[in-house]
Amino acid sequence: MKTIFFGSNNFSLPILEYLVENTDLLGVVLKTEKNTISEYVKENEIKYVLYDDMKPQYLVNTDFVVVASFGKIIPANITDNFRCINVHGSMLPKLRGATPIQTALNLGYKTTGVSVIEMNSKMDEGDILLAKGIKISDNDNRESLEYRMGLLGGELLVDTLYNIDTIKKKKQDSSIATYCYISDFERSKGKIYWDDSAENIRNKVRAFYPAWSIYNGKSVNIKEVSITEIKSSTPGTILKESKDLLISCSDFYIKIDLIQKESKGYISGKEFRSGIKDIFEFA
Repeated sequence: MKTIFFGSNNFSLPILEYLVENTDLLGVVLKTEKNTISEYVKENEIKYVLYDDMKPQYLVNTDFVVVASFGKIIPANITDNFRCINVHGSMLPKLRGATPIQTALNLGYKTTGVSVIEMNSKMDEGDILLAKGIKISDNDNRESLEYRMGLLGGELLVDTLYNIDTIKKKKQDSSIATYCYISDFERSKGKIYWDDSAENIRNKVRAFYPAWSIYNGKSVNIKEVSITEIKSSTPGTILKESKDLLISCSDFYIKIDLIQKESKGYISGKEFRSGIKDIFEFA
């Protein structure tokens, strides 16, 4: 079974690894020279081509074109002329679009899933071949959940490819579809507003990984947090009595576990707190 792969991120990587192990991978199409997949194919000496340089003949001898979180719409001249399979990080038709995993985290979902679909020229609207749910743990962030879901996606993909002629396809109900977009996770959208609930702030940190705030007039990245049971005071204020970095939200204090100043490495919240002398407020 000959395959060509289109992918770009942490979700794509384990899916590509499954293709390497279980199919005759002819090559990989890269979105850019600098992403998770490009590093992997170069390290493992896998043939590749950049999407902008790809010619139609690159796909001619393949049995399946597999796409997983590529970040570009695959044009109709490919989906109409090749057997194209997409591995998508949601239980379609929920969360069609480019950022289903981040969106699930940001919205506080407790479960999500992976769908394997036949591709057509419309975004994530193809018939569902296989789908399976997955639990989201409280410790999951964007990177960890992408990789866990990629492992599930790889398993489902191989099962699909080897049984595709006997799988009963399921049409999607577009009337109940929901959507998510890259623009939902631009950096500007990752700013923390401390008058929000601790749970919503924690979810934002997990989804953006990192989210950010302002301290002493400068941007700081916040990558890991946990919710305390301490009732809040004025949103954005630091609890002076604690050696940990505890910041008040609308309902509870949130503990900052990993934080980064501009042009610095990440440090623990406790280390950051130890350097605070007179400014006890985040904006």
